[in-house]
Amino acid sequence: MGNVLTFRANFPIMESPPKKKMNKGEASTSGTDVSAEVIDDSKAFVERFTVLFNSSYFSDIKLRVGDQMYYGHKFMLASASKVFGAMFGESPAWEESRQEEITLVEEEACQAVFYDFLRYFYSASIDMTTDKALPLMFLADKYNVQSLRNACVDYMMKHIEELPDKNKTLTWYHYSKMTGPERLRESCKNFIVSNFSVVLDAPDWPEMESEELADFIAMSELCVESEVKLWEKVEQWIMSENNQEFRRENVELILPLLRFSKMTPTELLSLESSELVEQFSDILKPKLAAAYRLHSLASNGICLPTEQVPYRNYTASVYGLRFPFELKSYASIPKIESRICLPCQVPYLPCLDPDTCKTSHVAHFQVNFYPKGHFSTISLYGNFMGRQNDHVTLKVVRHNARVVDTANPGGAVIKDYPTMLVEVTLQLYSKKKALRYVGLTVTKQHLFTSRNPDMLVENVLDLTKLSAEDSPFIVEGSLSGAVFIKVQAVGDHLLEMPVDAATQQR
Repeated sequence: MGNVLTFRANFPIMESPPKKKMNKGEASTSGTDVSAEVIDDSKAFVERFTVLFNSSYFSDIKLRVGDQMYYGHKFMLASASKVFGAMFGESPAWEESRQEEITLVEEEACQAVFYDFLRYFYSASIDMTTDKALPLMFLADKYNVQSLRNACVDYMMKHIEELPDKNKTLTWYHYSKMTGPERLRESCKNFIVSNFSVVLDAPDWPEMESEELADFIAMSELCVESEVKLWEKVEQWIMSENNQEFRRENVELILPLLRFSKMTPTELLSLESSELVEQFSDILKPKLAAAYRLHSLASNGICLPTEQVPYRNYTASVYGLRFPFELKSYASIPKIESRICLPCQVPYLPCLDPDTCKTSHVAHFQVNFYPKGHFSTISLYGNFMGRQNDHVTLKVVRHNARVVDTANPGGAVIKDYPTMLVEVTLQLYSKKKALRYVGLTVTKQHLFTSRNPDMLVENVLDLTKLSAEDSPFIVEGSLSGAVFIKVQAVGDHLLEMPVDAATQQR
């Protein structure tokens, strides 16, 4: 090597200008130009790129999708998509980098929205609908366009609550289970469980996956009109063309999860003539026989612990489980007048026939709901508020009423209510356009005994979510909802179980 000369430049150190001595009360303007302002030309900037969308002007790549061909610009596509960046790079692994036209193989639903997808690269905007959201999310995942994926998720989160003809919650739930995100999956699941009647009428109901349907049918939290209505929809799903090939497998997986004992004897009789029962009598006839037997025993006051079947959140009046309420003028009503009191008479034997269900099979509960915070009152020259807090509270008390034991051979005697495992569900309603739906569901189980007759649920939800001006639970100034009281199991055998096992029993 030759000689290397190193030059070092010695730049003079610039002295800072002398600081101006500030007088008391004088504002400093050092380093600040009071005339400075930001000129925002972002709108025009986006418009300059938008005109390049699907334009041959400076286009260096053509994309063929189905029967359509689009002009593209590699730098625009690669700037937003890592997949396109790798595809158009210099790696020899990608043949597309050396081609002037490439073919992208997409599903039919994705082909229909590819125009919108590609335009997003140039305009950073998109006209979204419930039909477009999932195919666009497919493409965003496939080509790793994270900003569009996030936009699709945000849109879905805001449109879970839609009327059946536009509702896509089942499909979104299925996809989010496979790819996430968790917040979308949980929100879809909560809506489906609490508003199952809405999704039963949605267009994607017949396309629901069998494993997912089985998961939902197994839940006691499911909110439906009645078990026979659920049977009708499940029958429709099984008999649809989509599920024809695996009909027996679906019957074996799903129908045993239906709760036939929660149908009336008349409803059970009508099922015997259904096509499904005739085709799969080996599976269904034993289920119907067991339901008839349970009704027969219950009509005589007999309830065997091994044959107790838990209730769902049935809204039909024949079950006697749902107790609706409405508090008008929520914002203006004083706290001391805001308590909602619901006296509840609940069947504790699985008897749905009003002619045979005797009053001795009914337990008496008192529900107190405090939607403006809990308080207690004392009576001294009128009502005065005692202790109070801002916890939205639900309190359920089983009264100390006694029942007549007519089975005693020595004559009628008085005895306490039996031990009961009770599931209490509070629902608050919301409304979006024409759809009235369950916006909040809170469920709690409690083992009621003669020594433990009270259940208390504090902090049902944050009080600020109810009192906010834009609260989703205040519709036209009123707070409305319902409480479900479900006696899921009866008997002293519950006392012998561990506390956790008893309260988790379904």
